[in-house]
Amino acid sequence: MEAENMSVAAAFDLSYQDLGGAERLLFRRLGLQPGPDIDANAAAALDDISPDEARRRLENLYDEHLITQPAFGRYRFHDLLREHARTVANSDPADARAATARLLDYYRDTALAAAGNIAARVLGSRRMPPAEPPLCAPPVSDSVRATQWFEDERANLHAAVDYAAANGYPEHTAQIANALAGFMFTRGYWDEVIVLQRIALAAARRVGDLASQAAALIQMCLAQALIWDLPAAIESNRRASALYSELGDRRGQGDAMHSLSLLHQMADDMSAAVGSAEQALALYREASDRLGQADALNQLGAVQALADDPAAFGAAQQALELSRELSDKMGEAAALDTLGRTQLTIGSYAAAAASFRRSLQIFRKIGERQGEAVCLARLSWTQRLTGDSAAAYANQQDAFKLFSDLADWGNAAICLTELGIQQQAAGDYPAGIASHQQALQWFQKVGDRTGQAVALGNLGALHTASGDYPSAATSLSQALQQFRDIGSSSGEAKVLNDLGELFSRSLTSLPARDHHFRALAMSRELGLPLEEARALEGVGNSYLSEQDPSQAAEPLRKALSIYQRIGVPGAQRVRQTLDEHGL
Repeated sequence: MEAENMSVAAAFDLSYQDLGGAERLLFRRLGLQPGPDIDANAAAALDDISPDEARRRLENLYDEHLITQPAFGRYRFHDLLREHARTVANSDPADARAATARLLDYYRDTALAAAGNIAARVLGSRRMPPAEPPLCAPPVSDSVRATQWFEDERANLHAAVDYAAANGYPEHTAQIANALAGFMFTRGYWDEVIVLQRIALAAARRVGDLASQAAALIQMCLAQALIWDLPAAIESNRRASALYSELGDRRGQGDAMHSLSLLHQMADDMSAAVGSAEQALALYREASDRLGQADALNQLGAVQALADDPAAFGAAQQALELSRELSDKMGEAAALDTLGRTQLTIGSYAAAAASFRRSLQIFRKIGERQGEAVCLARLSWTQRLTGDSAAAYANQQDAFKLFSDLADWGNAAICLTELGIQQQAAGDYPAGIASHQQALQWFQKVGDRTGQAVALGNLGALHTASGDYPSAATSLSQALQQFRDIGSSSGEAKVLNDLGELFSRSLTSLPARDHHFRALAMSRELGLPLEEARALEGVGNSYLSEQDPSQAAEPLRKALSIYQRIGVPGAQRVRQTLDEHGL
């Protein structure tokens, strides 16, 4: 084998010596490329020539069968040829170092320029130095081209980070990894973010760069949260916060508190989530960071909405106005989504649908796939509530597919339980049960207690509709306890109404009415018109079941008024009940 390898090397050397001087120089420098392939632009940087000249020389090497072209405009070596080229290149160490430095500069500067044209941003990577793309770079002047360049060069950029970290280029390591972050978060490459930031963290530690260490930890924290590794995310956040405090970096501390708010939210501790978001907002204000303030306001509105706090609308509106002042499309889309959620909660369905559609349009334009999926799912909820079943089902399926493609199983589970509701409405109870049960399993897997409570509540409601009252009672009781444990009053109000319907169907009107009255008090206090109307309808129906139409009339008429005001199909049902009983 050794003799055979020597023979192959000799044959390669003969082919190499047959090349012209310019092609020989490019051939050996190509061996220095740490990634799997190269295009004419990167080759131009490596060889210090123009892209047109690099393209001509690459084609000459291709014609000599020394490189392959697996895709148009992209070239690569056979492994043995790569090793031979690298060996020849390293015979001139000074030239090899200079060529490698030019290539790393090219990847860093083009990545930084491309990142500036992607609307997505990531905490910890907002302080990247501005960069103009090198003269030999391809166009990356808009989000479409920038995103495509990142996708095409993703493996090479990862390899460049690896090489830079291992060979004493700490700034290149951090800057290329940070430039990649926004693209990777929007495309769902969260595991890869963690790998790259661990490399960047180790490189920063070797040179004692505390700021770069903190930035890497914040990005690791966010990616770990998105894959539901909350213990690791909490530890990364703790370490980042300590470093930012040591540095006296108020904006960095704001980033740490912002991400901590998200972690509290995912752990269903909404009070702590609100507190952390408020602290983040105060820190960003101290640092005069208006972009950070918009982000913190949006996070504050999101967690206030989950905590049934009416202040959510004001926070979302402030986030929207500030994002528009800053021409920040990512922030605008996120604020519109939060605003839509608050409008959905208070029964302003037309306004909510408009907010979600505008947010969806922006997320699609900037290529933010997770945001697109979230808006599709929420638009679907609005459409279901207002009776547009076909559009609701189609949008929820599209959202589920996007979340599945991103491996975002927590949000995919939310889509599944919503699909279960829609399958129930269509009368397909077996499919609905299967969807809710699968969602429950996924929520349990990622530790999402709110999701588990929602899935159990929806499963109980479906069991009630199908006549399986024992199973309904079990699921709804578990859901009620879970909502109480996590402090979700809106969830509790919904399940109380669901239990009222269960008791009503099982011919026990007094417990039914008691549950609806409790739901009525809670929904009025929280400003939840849909649940208020459901509770009033349930109270009225409980009196009708006792042959007491005089007591039933007022709550049914109030329910009808609310259903009509918020524009949901329940109005038709109550109108028919009133007509049937001459009320």
